[in-house]
Amino acid sequence: QTRKNRFDRYLNMKSTIELSPEAASDPGLQNNKHLALLLIDDVVTTGSTLEACSEAISTGIDAIIYAATVAYA
Repeated sequence: QTRKNRFDRYLNMKSTIELSPEAASDPGLQNNKHLALLLIDDVVTTGSTLEACSEAISTGIDAIIYAATVAYA
């Protein structure tokens, strides 16, 4: 992915990441009004991975999503 632009990276990641049906239907996740999730990525280049992950989670779970990274390239 290093030679792709931001939009192409996003499209590539969006098509590969999805929320599992088990997580989407888990009552513990669905009924929790104070759910917070932390996404961790080792290196952020364009943010496409974190964006695609948070979008996939948001489609099935109502949660506050935080992101942490070790480095920015």
